[in-house]
Amino acid sequence: GSTCHGGQECTIEWLDDGRSPLLTAIGLCNFGLFTGKQQLIQALPSADVATTHSLTFVPTPGAGPNSDT
Repeated sequence: GSTCHGGQECTIEWLDDGRSPLLTAIGLCNFGLFTGKQQLIQALPSADVATTHSLTFVPTPGAGPNSDT
């Protein structure tokens, strides 16, 4: 997993593992920063995972504390 800090650049990366569905078949995806209870905290830019393998963003400092729930 990744650890990011509010107000500082954060990069998330992904790689194709060769199993279906391949990233080339998925294409454009929406990303967001969510709580452990799946509440959207911050919408992130969309990215075409077929051609891009990372996304850099700045997490909202007021998103809240670290949480697994």
